[in-house]
Amino acid sequence: MEQHRSAAAGYRTFFEAKRKQYDLLERMLPSVSQMNVRIDQGIRLADFIEELAEYMRDARQQTAEAHVSLYGRLRVIRDYHKRLPLPESRSEFEHRANLFTVANELERLFNTI
Repeated sequence: MEQHRSAAAGYRTFFEAKRKQYDLLERMLPSVSQMNVRIDQGIRLADFIEELAEYMRDARQQTAEAHVSLYGRLRVIRDYHKRLPLPESRSEFEHRANLFTVANELERLFNTI
């Protein structure tokens, strides 16, 4: 009986994490769909999203080292964005703000993996 409760708690935790991931992805969809991948920041973030998708799709890749490496790559991208000069136009500002929002949501997503 104790094993049954333990297994049920494990499944509940697993599905709660999956629900959080789904909610985050759903919240990210409008921002991701507006990403401009013609600017360097957009290209970097798009490449990262593709890597993250592959990581999440293949359970064999989900090692602690891979997780730390991907998270480190996200931090490098975010640090790069912080060092850029200020936007020169409203359009550039809006694109970069959108990318910043996506990066924030990706970081939240990492906390659920």
